[in-house]
Amino acid sequence: MNKNNRLHKIIFSFDHSTPLERLAILPYKKSIPPILVKCQSERVFFGLEKPGKRLLFGVNLSTIKPMQSWTLIFDFDGTIADTHRYIVEISNRLSEEFRYNPIAPEEIDALKDKTSREIISHLQVPIFKIPAILARAKKELAAGITSIQPVRGLKEILLQLKTLEIRMGILSSNAHSNIVKFLQNHGLDCFDFCHSTSSVWSKNLSLQRLIDRYTIDKDQILYIGDETRDITAAKKLGIKVAAVTWGYNSFRVLKASDPDYLLHTPRDLLALITGQTSEPA
Repeated sequence: MNKNNRLHKIIFSFDHSTPLERLAILPYKKSIPPILVKCQSERVFFGLEKPGKRLLFGVNLSTIKPMQSWTLIFDFDGTIADTHRYIVEISNRLSEEFRYNPIAPEEIDALKDKTSREIISHLQVPIFKIPAILARAKKELAAGITSIQPVRGLKEILLQLKTLEIRMGILSSNAHSNIVKFLQNHGLDCFDFCHSTSSVWSKNLSLQRLIDRYTIDKDQILYIGDETRDITAAKKLGIKVAAVTWGYNSFRVLKASDPDYLLHTPRDLLALITGQTSEPA
């Protein structure tokens, strides 16, 4: 491939359940749409149109390592939806009514280095009021759900993963109606299931119920979240977990919790799932 064609580098992968005549091709450049190609015997040929030129490549199928058949289970707030600023604002509005300390602007970044339990202790939130606070926060979040955006660059990655026919779902402590509305607003019709849980501290129990309901092999699960409690929940069940550094907790505290993978950008997720990298956290 010459220098002028390097912008058109592509990746390809498939799992054991994908018919060879429907090998998905995903571009690195957003301007090039995904294409499907047909296989001939032991080789696959695929073309890429450029103005005044048609590029053709061939790959020997015997050299392609099958991609693992993943089921991706995502947390929602901070992982898919960029809700951090809204949660801080809602928390501060409720602080006087429920009698806990508001979050000062200068301590927002420092709180990312704390676990959920440490934040509750720092803000002196009354433990017995937490269920009521969460219920009110969900209602207030619903009122502004149309203003909330996906994490930058994630929508495109989720849609590309869907073309690979990867099973994806959501498990969140946010309200189910909020999640569904958000997905509809942003054209993210790419999830096979979406579940809400009222549990804050024992997310592993909700995750186990989800696994049992859909009869998912734990070896095929990758749980994706942005908080230390997501890592803890996955580890309790013995499933792999990828921590994203763009959410509620910082890189430092996430790494200290020892996830299987640390993802710094949404594209890191695509690279992990398609086998372009297997670098652990």
